[in-house]
Amino acid sequence: MRVLKYQLIFLSNILLCALSVVVYVNSPIEYSYGYNLLILVFFLLANFVYFNVNKSLKAGVGFELIFFISFLMCNFIYPVFYYTDNPTISLFQFDFNEKVINKSTALAFLGYCFYILFSSDYNNKTTVNRNMAKRYEISEKVFLSIIGLSFFFFLGFYFTGGFSKLMQVYQGNGSLDEVAFSSYLSILFDCCTLLVASLVFLVKGNRFRVIGLFYLALVVMLYLLTGSRGTSISILLILLVGYSKYIKEINSLVFYMGIISSAIFMYIISILRVMSGGYSDSVAEVSSQFNNIFDPFLDIIINNRNLYVLVDFVDENSSVYFLNIFSSVIGVMPGLSFIINYFSIPEFIVSGRLSTYLQFGNNPPFGLGTSMVGEAYLSFGLVGVILVFSLIGGFVRYLRFSSNFYSNLILILLTGFAIFLVRSDYLFFLRKITWSLLIFYIVTMILSSYTKKRGRS
Repeated sequence: MRVLKYQLIFLSNILLCALSVVVYVNSPIEYSYGYNLLILVFFLLANFVYFNVNKSLKAGVGFELIFFISFLMCNFIYPVFYYTDNPTISLFQFDFNEKVINKSTALAFLGYCFYILFSSDYNNKTTVNRNMAKRYEISEKVFLSIIGLSFFFFLGFYFTGGFSKLMQVYQGNGSLDEVAFSSYLSILFDCCTLLVASLVFLVKGNRFRVIGLFYLALVVMLYLLTGSRGTSISILLILLVGYSKYIKEINSLVFYMGIISSAIFMYIISILRVMSGGYSDSVAEVSSQFNNIFDPFLDIIINNRNLYVLVDFVDENSSVYFLNIFSSVIGVMPGLSFIINYFSIPEFIVSGRLSTYLQFGNNPPFGLGTSMVGEAYLSFGLVGVILVFSLIGGFVRYLRFSSNFYSNLILILLTGFAIFLVRSDYLFFLRKITWSLLIFYIVTMILSSYTKKRGRS
């Protein structure tokens, strides 16, 4: 009976993918509100089944749920809830080909269906296990060593002017390129801090856990004071999922309320950031520009424009045969950026800047970002979207069922990037996760070797 059940799940997912292809192929050229609304309904129904049928997803808040919400906001909200009433809101004020809206929405749905196909459960395994914290328990020495490394890299980043330059960027008085001198220190600091967040509920002893949580709270506050929210959000997401996974399951209602509250809080920070940049003088003036219930999620929604731009670019020109993720791949090894120059690959193609370049050319006043679906389409067209989302779905499923400690750590770290994944190139997390794993491995090996030597003496 169980075998039949999982065969039916597999068959239904195959049919869902077939439906998404039919919907994509038959997308109207001219914008259609009904068509986009229908795709949104299909998307929500697909996720309702996905989260209720898959037994392993009932273990609490995880990557899949956060990815679903961010993917929804980034790809399906604008064409249904903004385009008809406020089509030029925020970055949508910059021109884009409106005739690709239908196709792009269908493309996002198609990609997500293949993600569901490969990330779904097709057996009776489950990850619901409240003893996982004991299974993956780490020593106090390892945990404190990683906190120490994080603080060391923090000092390096701070004293090289990284934080002050970062604050100037978000006040409109600088460029992210000016932070480049401190970039490696920043990445190492982020990697160690994300490791602390991933391990804080696995360390023995409550006092060390309190130390870790206090340190993470200080880091979050410090980043928010600069106006930068990326690392802070990653830390909070990891803590949220870690608590739900290792301590006590967080029910859906609490999670959704937390997401809404956090979005509103980050929205207020966006308003204050606009004011501090000299673009406006009052909260009322800035907030008057926004009157939609989804406005707190605009930082994600605006990246929908990048999907339209990239789809239009590929349709008018061609795909770039995966060159656009070249920098993410070689970025794992420090100092290999010269390879891009050696092969004369345009920087705006390999670093998620194509949308910005097409709008502003060289020396843009600011970046417009990119889109996960758009980057997959830029890589190799429709085949690229199917391939990318299938591989990511399969990878997430493998991590979810693996009992290996490092697989568990990767999934927790990946959760920290779940919101940003939809608005980035699909391998942007590769360097930070790889470096985080390497740091953890080196620290544990050094401490293990030191303990063995002391034991012999």
